Amino acid sequence: MILFDTIKCFTNCKTLSAEAKNYDNFIDLVSSKYKKETHNFKTYSKFTIRKNSILVNQRQYNKLAERENTGNLEWPNLFEYNDQYSIVTDGKFKLKNKLISYLYNISDCKPHSKEYTNPNIRSLVLYFRDGSFEEYRNMGRECYGVDHYEFLAIYYFIKKYIEDGKSKLFSNIFIVSQNNKIPNYFYDIFPDIQIREEWADKFIINTSIFANTIHFCGNQLPENFLYNIPIVCESFRQQYKFINKIKNKIFLPFFYYTGWVEDDIHYIDDKDFNEHAITYKEISKSKTLKSENTTVENIYFYLGKAIQELENKLIADEICE
Repeated sequence: MILFDTIKCFTNCKTLSAEAKNYDNFIDLVSSKYKKETHNFKTYSKFTIRKNSILVNQRQYNKLAERENTGNLEWPNLFEYNDQYSIVTDGKFKLKNKLISYLYNISDCKPHSKEYTNPNIRSLVLYFRDGSFEEYRNMGRECYGVDHYEFLAIYYFIKKYIEDGKSKLFSNIFIVSQNNKIPNYFYDIFPDIQIREEWADKFIINTSIFANTIHFCGNQLPENFLYNIPIVCESFRQQYKFINKIKNKIFLPFFYYTGWVEDDIHYIDDKDFNEHAITYKEISKSKTLKSENTTVENIYFYLGKAIQELENKLIADEICE
């Protein structure tokens, strides 16, 4: 479904469309809902935001530097690549096959090195996955991922939240992508939008060092091994049985997934649910599913709570090691 002439909506289209009918355009809608949700939020000075950013960033840097000195700056891949999940024992990850590790060079994290890792700035990052890089593409299928309409609504909230000084920690927002096609209308709606396409170490640095990332669909969570806290959505809880063992996380009750479209029906990868293909509509009816992203108003209510919880945990250094 197309809402406001250009924006694609894949999920919760009926409720989102009904909400949109009362507004002339997308910005009018999200601006109204943002003001309603944040009107009681405290505003922080630039000095306070900068002080908190430096505090949190310096803590993370010091912990990473200490680990590098011991030669132990690596962490396990959470998943195997033989279509089986890793085994969780006593809260620790143990892979059946050989350990796959990423290595991170702490020198890339030094203050003088890169704008991306500026120690005076803490960024909120949105990881955009639209399904275009999924295996279904090789089979000639149309793919889908995070809902564009909801993604842009979330981007607007965080952008304004930071610009208005409502965050006591974050002063920057950008989108990171790995070979996923960014629709042109993203730039039309937000001309100053920051999008970085990164891979391997650079991707990890952008999403985990001096930054916190919202993960909409299932993927790796290197932040958990880099003294950081990711924000994860409902797809992680549905797909990865060990997610409850991960202590460092903020949960958003929003459900998104990557899959393919056939005869106007949205399908989800068959290996994730009962060994057979399942439609998005079917999984959305599951009694165990926590999916509150039915309207922009709902999204902003839960998003505001999640970001503030994240800020408080980072500033208080409530990160389990």
